Amino acid sequence: MTTSAGITRPRLVVEVLWGPEQGKKAVIAAGGAITVGRDGAAGLCLAHDEALAPVHFQLAWDGQVAALQSLVNEETCLDGQPVREGSSGHGGWVRAGRSDLALAIERHTPLETPPTPEMLAAAAPAALALKAEPGRLFAVVDASRDERVRVLLRESPARYRSLYDGWQGDALAESAPYLVELGPPHPQLVDDLVIEGWHTDDARRDGDGGWAIFLSVPDAREFEAVRRHLRKFLMVDLHREKVYFRFYDPRVLQAFVPTCNAGERLEFLADMAWHVTCPQGLLTFRA
Repeated sequence: MTTSAGITRPRLVVEVLWGPEQGKKAVIAAGGAITVGRDGAAGLCLAHDEALAPVHFQLAWDGQVAALQSLVNEETCLDGQPVREGSSGHGGWVRAGRSDLALAIERHTPLETPPTPEMLAAAAPAALALKAEPGRLFAVVDASRDERVRVLLRESPARYRSLYDGWQGDALAESAPYLVELGPPHPQLVDDLVIEGWHTDDARRDGDGGWAIFLSVPDAREFEAVRRHLRKFLMVDLHREKVYFRFYDPRVLQAFVPTCNAGERLEFLADMAWHVTCPQGLLTFRA
């Protein structure tokens, strides 16, 4: 939202961190509000949390402060305190029913060292090429490469989810690979991942491709279908022993795919185009 003075006020990202609808997000523009509950009429519908009321609480966002109002005859937990009404901001959290929700201001945390004009110019070919790819654009981002990865994901409206499930997902949250749906709705996150993950990483001198690989997939392919396909390759048999396979590391992908025969390429790459950023734009693999 832009004020009469021409100042753009940031949006608030509301993310379900824990609960039956983990990973679901909603975005509130400055001056707006949403309701949260298990009914389809709620702005953020958490239908599988049966402990929620049909419409449990409301969040209003003025560009600086989030105001919570409970809409049921019980208190809602805000930043660890039971309240009927209360306020919070970036980094706040809400517990209602069986769900924990995090509050984050969109693109709130700046880089300690902003990218130089030269870095931005060098990143432009890869970012433009990715956004021009047909179909839906995804990334698999390696959180083990830098703490900044999870900051970018939390402060973006883009949907994301760890490739690990259950106890692995919880135990390895800080170092897991995350599938992120990028486009076309989230072009800014494409730029951030390319610029920050590649050009501001210490390893950029080695041309290693940065924090992520990128996938362009057919329009009909849903998020969970992409995730199921990728999860099949998290563990592989090596000399009669199962080991983790870091295929989502650009360095590993570039070394692995050329060793595959036609059948192996089809099984692994499927009907998706896999991209690694490079100074010329993209290095792309297809079956």
